[in-house]
Amino acid sequence: MRDVLFSMQYIIGDSGKRTAPLLAHCDKNEIFRVIQESLSESGNDLAKLTPTDFMPACFDVCPHVDIFGAWQVYLVDSQDLSKLVYSPDSGNNVKIVELATGEFDAIASSIYTELDNLLDAFQ
Repeated sequence: MRDVLFSMQYIIGDSGKRTAPLLAHCDKNEIFRVIQESLSESGNDLAKLTPTDFMPACFDVCPHVDIFGAWQVYLVDSQDLSKLVYSPDSGNNVKIVELATGEFDAIASSIYTELDNLLDAFQ
């Protein structure tokens, strides 16, 4: 539980910093490809779709713990919606969930608080 909590600190810390309207209006496969290539430093298309000095790691919302293994989960916000784009297999099978802007961040923050309280209770 401590590993999940530690990993979620970064996800919570990037709350509100994932706004990229041009990227958010791309299709799921393009969003996934652009972010994945940027994170692996094998492509530079993200620079064309985001503000200057945008950090691609902020899109990564998958807790980095063993249970998630090869999963890649990215969140991109625009003014009117958020897109959660994910794949369990390095992009061979990309899926998407559309959420209200801020919905993911609110839920993640609530989960973080609950996990933190549970951890405190057992220490």
